[in-house]
Parts: sequence; structure tokens; C-alpha cells
Amino acid sequence: TVGNTVIIGMHWRTTTASLEQVTGSGGKTFDIYAQGCNGTGTCSAIVLCLNCAANTTITPTFSATTKYDLTVAQATGVSWVGISNFATGSSTTPGTTTTTGDANNYIVTATASGGTANPTSETGTLLEANNTGSTGVAGALVSNTSASAGSVVTTATIVTGIVTGK
Repeated sequence: TVGNTVIIGMHWRTTTASLEQVTGSGGKTFDIYAQGCNGTGTCSAIVLCLNCAANTTITPTFSATTKYDLTVAQATGVSWVGISNFATGSSTTPGTTTTTGDANNYIVTATASGGTANPTSETGTLLEANNTGSTGVAGALVSNTSASAGSVVTTATIVTGIVTGK
């Protein structure tokens, strides 16, 4: 929807490729807020487009050929984006804990894991989950909020992987 914020979780499975840019069919280049890979080559990134034009396709550009999947959500009323977290691990319920400075701030976490099953939400609201099937990368976007300033936790249930949070 025109004017909304588009939130993308990019997920890929190789340490030789990094995410260079993401563009939408509406003509805008999105902002890459956090990206990284764990030791087993599962990678993820959080990508945002504030006050976005209407998009029917989203196209990522990587530094090398890789299989990927993406999860997409949109939000209304976003006026500012702040804190970034990044973590790696091999937990079955990875996530992030972020301390907010204001009440009712939303935290969105992108998870990626090796595997062919869609992740599920453990703590927070599952915005979207997806997987590439036999090429073995799965990802999710999970959000959470708190009525008061303080720690907000988002986690997803996956096999193993990397988590980036926004």
C-alpha cells in the first residue's frame, strides 16, 4: 500500500554472497539495516522501505549467485526506525531481546535457518514464514511490542540459524 513501511526479511544460504541492494517495482531502493551469516552459511538481513510506493515485485541483488527466500510485511504509522540488533546461534528458538525507550514500540526480528520447514512464532506475532523447499533455507518475520518502555523479546522456532533483529 502506498505510504506504508515495507519490512523484508531476506534469507540465503552461503557465506560467499552478501546482499548488496533491494529494489521494488515502485522504483525505490530499500535500506539494508542489518545482515550477517553464521558459521554454517545461513544468512539473513532486515530491509526496510519507509513511506514506500506501491510494489508488486521486490528484487534483491547479491554479490554472488545464491538461493534465497524472503518474507515481507507492511506497517502503517511508522515515523522512525531506530535500534538494530544482530545475533547468531544454533538454538531451536533464537531471537532478540531489545530494550525500548518508549511505550508501544514494535520490534521486528528476521530469522533464517537451514531446513525446508517454515519457522513458527515462539514469542511474538508471526508476520510471515517461508522456505525455499529442497534448497534448504527457511525464514520468518516475528514482531512484538510492550505497553511500557523496557525489554521486548521476539523469538521463532527453527532448527538452527542466524537471527537479525530490528
